[in-house]
Amino acid sequence: DLIPVFERKFFHKKIGTSLMMRWNTLDPNHIILAADQMNLCKDELELSSEERVSIAGLQLLAGKHSMKSSCFESARSYIESGVSLLQENHWESNYSLSLELYEMSALVSFIDGNGNADATMKRLQSILQHAKTFEDTLNASVLLSKFMGSRGNYAEAINNCLGILSNLGETFPNEIDSTIVASTVAETKQLLANITKEQISQYPVLNDPSKLNAMKFMSLLMLYAVAHKPSLMPIVSNRMIKLSFNFGFCDDSLLGLAMAAYGIVNFGNDIMAGYRVGKVAESLIEESQSKQTLRNRLVTVWYGHSRMFVEPIQASREKFIELYNQSMLSGDLENALYSRLFYCKIGLHIGSNLDSIGRAHSIMIEQMTKLKQNILHNAMSSFRACTMLLRPGAYENASTIKGIKTFDELRQIAYNTHNEHLLWHVDIDEMLVKFWFKEYIPVTR
Repeated sequence: DLIPVFERKFFHKKIGTSLMMRWNTLDPNHIILAADQMNLCKDELELSSEERVSIAGLQLLAGKHSMKSSCFESARSYIESGVSLLQENHWESNYSLSLELYEMSALVSFIDGNGNADATMKRLQSILQHAKTFEDTLNASVLLSKFMGSRGNYAEAINNCLGILSNLGETFPNEIDSTIVASTVAETKQLLANITKEQISQYPVLNDPSKLNAMKFMSLLMLYAVAHKPSLMPIVSNRMIKLSFNFGFCDDSLLGLAMAAYGIVNFGNDIMAGYRVGKVAESLIEESQSKQTLRNRLVTVWYGHSRMFVEPIQASREKFIELYNQSMLSGDLENALYSRLFYCKIGLHIGSNLDSIGRAHSIMIEQMTKLKQNILHNAMSSFRACTMLLRPGAYENASTIKGIKTFDELRQIAYNTHNEHLLWHVDIDEMLVKFWFKEYIPVTR
């Protein structure tokens, strides 16, 4: 307060500049301090082109450190501050910095949930328009697929992944019939027969950049194939297994193993064979340096599926709270919401109090709205209908309940949008209600 107002901006710049002169040796807290000091003066001072670039780089570093601490709102503030410092011709004069800032801007806006969807798309489109190489488009393409999927546009997300994979030399058939699925699952079972953690540990690490990118997009493709095109899953997981055996294993290889387990259970009707493969994948993930991130990505295909066919579901419920917290901290919104959904559904199946389940459901709906995630909206509507109908007197007066979609309405949505995952949720929820009220013939049908 002792410094005159008109001098404060120069004082902030002096502190920030002093810290920036040795930012290579600074810890994250001092980098953020330097960025904060520059943000207090950058809009009030005439800055040279070199200063603008240097401060923009500082904001990028501060944003990255905030992301690592899961401070997504702060990260977005730093990144947008960096973007604002770029000059008109920044894609020509400062290409690498522009690429990183735009990638981070789109990413943190998507994760934070408070960002503008149009602005996110604008950033991604700008990257795809100005990228100098195909490789420079890949991070934006990953986020574009996630952005499409989060809004329920599964077909677009799948097509985007397939297009990138084609450019990486991995093509998949447009039409997949039951014969192809059956033969592929049988081949996968044979490839993984008696496979052990120790055997996989003997394989080299995958280092080929093109194959690593292909594995990344195949594992992303699976996330949306579950909902929109399940027949793709055994085909893609089979390819991932073969690539890993031929070129080496990576983190995405372990996800491929878990997805292969899903396919063996779901399409091969061999629960124990799929379970054994899934346990190998889970065991390897527990030894991975990336285990926190990898665990989150097993929510739908392992923890919420193949494992529950063998292990008691009540033993799995608390695992989903752990997975939810890990996913939220890492910004993995889709798997965070899937974790909460499975937590609610297991609670219903093991007889938890309907009021507590309802509160957990309401929290999830609020989060989905805040984070602009539509990926599970209709599945949650099915679950809501299920819990409402199980309340005393509700089933007999179902036509008078307001504010919920009926199972028939949700089933029609699933047919219209080709959402097989939603159809699965609707069928399971309706069967549970009918079974509870002893309508066994409809359950059998």
